[in-house]
Amino acid sequence: MTFLKHIALAIALAAGLAGSLSPAQAQGSEPRTALIIGNANYSYSRLENPVNDARDMADALRGAGFEVILKTDADQGGMKDGIRSFGSALKTKGGVGLLFFSGHGVQAQGENYILPLGERPGSEGALKAGSVTAAEAVDAMSAARNALNIVILDACRDNPLSSASGAARGLSRIDSSSHLFVSFATSPGEVALDGAGRNSPYTKHLKDAIGSPNLTIEDTFKRTLKGVYQETGGKQQPWISSSFFGEFMFRPSVRPSPPLPPPEQQAAVVAPRMTPGGAVTPGLALGGLYLVEGTNPKGSRYRGMAALTPAGDQYRFTWWVGRQQVFTGIGQFAGRMMVVNWGAKSPVIYTVARNDDLIGEWADGSATDRLTLVARAASGPVTPPEGFYDVAGLNPSGTRYSGRVNIAREGNRYRLEWRVGSSFDLADDLAPLDLVTIARAFHWMDRAATLQRLDSLIAPAGAVALVNTELHPSGGSNWHTAFEELRKAHGRFDDFYRWRKSDAWEEHTSVLMRSAFSEVERISLFETRTPTLDEIVARALSFSANSPAALGHDGRASYEAQVRERMLAIAPDGEFPEIVESVAIIARRPAA
Repeated sequence: MTFLKHIALAIALAAGLAGSLSPAQAQGSEPRTALIIGNANYSYSRLENPVNDARDMADALRGAGFEVILKTDADQGGMKDGIRSFGSALKTKGGVGLLFFSGHGVQAQGENYILPLGERPGSEGALKAGSVTAAEAVDAMSAARNALNIVILDACRDNPLSSASGAARGLSRIDSSSHLFVSFATSPGEVALDGAGRNSPYTKHLKDAIGSPNLTIEDTFKRTLKGVYQETGGKQQPWISSSFFGEFMFRPSVRPSPPLPPPEQQAAVVAPRMTPGGAVTPGLALGGLYLVEGTNPKGSRYRGMAALTPAGDQYRFTWWVGRQQVFTGIGQFAGRMMVVNWGAKSPVIYTVARNDDLIGEWADGSATDRLTLVARAASGPVTPPEGFYDVAGLNPSGTRYSGRVNIAREGNRYRLEWRVGSSFDLADDLAPLDLVTIARAFHWMDRAATLQRLDSLIAPAGAVALVNTELHPSGGSNWHTAFEELRKAHGRFDDFYRWRKSDAWEEHTSVLMRSAFSEVERISLFETRTPTLDEIVARALSFSANSPAALGHDGRASYEAQVRERMLAIAPDGEFPEIVESVAIIARRPAA
């Protein structure tokens, strides 16, 4: 059987006050209208499947509550009449509109054309005069100012027109926005298979997904993508792009809510045109560092870390997995879904969870990958982290280390030099020192040995300063107590922590007073602060015993949920006042 090259473009155009549907709309009670066109009997390049595709999609959409206008083998006049009738019906009823086209489609000068039956266009002028643009259909739908518009084009990828027509193979890439859901049946510039059955592979899996209950629009196209990929053995990979985050299901199983008011009573909206080019800002900010956990195709498990960096309307992925294994890829939004191509045969399809974790599965179903957010990227420029820092951590064996790290900028990169080992293993060439400042790393040091070594390095008039921050309740709200109770209940504490909290632990001040630096002075600075709930959650996850790495995915999710619930029960207004005490313990040698 010969292969006809098909492409499908699926666009969900949401036009609403906030770019999302109301709960009533999500229940499936809104009016639903569809225009279905299938053109097969072209005089210059006949197709086998479009009429079947159109009729089968019409049946699937009727089952999803759509009133369907069906046209097959339509000429230009018939297609334009159908679009006008369709637009008029949407203006009257409102709700959700859907256009499906199956047939020949080409692009010229960045404009996408869906071809009616008629003579073969021999020039670019004839193509423009004798065809219908995809933008015409979208303009007719958006003029209705209804709640949601979905446009699906299953258009032939091979170009049936001569080069004189100015048409190029396939359809041009259409960048997404918060109002668009874009899907090609294959990657831009690639070809799609005609299929050996009644339908094209894309339409076959799309109509089946539409017929499945309780699938969001993202899950509908995710199931379609996986089905096409697996059926074609990876030869055809649908492409999806969208920053539409509204809620829509073709077949919800919940009780319908009251219908929407007619369009003239709905708020006016401005709907975008379908235009090639123009990067957009996605509705989700996913930039940051993630803990990676997953399974390989052979079933073995792996762990690592990943960084997500915004790149226009896409995200650049970098994974560090195992020993010296680095992988990179580019992710494209599809609502609350991200499709990542990373150089392997199978892309990874991530679903963005409500807590912004990414739950991934390879398109061929052979492996999984889960990204748990550890640190979110800053929303704007930050001060470069240059200079010397105390460092303390855990080795893979579980032993602790401490030391310092020097961060130096080198162009667009940073060079980090760690010096770790015994906390008192300090070089002689550091002397003489006037002041040595030590932060929380002092907890993990051999404190007596460190102070003995510093005695030989610090000048006679020099000093040691221990700096820390202590938090106190303010305004009668003692939410810190509940915070600490939750942290202790969920923490994965080791023997060192338990020892430090026991009666056997000697306070820093006592250790200092037994050292050469026995003249001790405490200095405190106070300020009031009111952190947000998100900042409190971030603080709760910042402790090593309560970190996502220590708790695992399920433990972290339960911990975060309980922190949010407990804090809001204490302060429903979201106000969490506290007093921040910045403490410096200055230790000097006694005066002679």
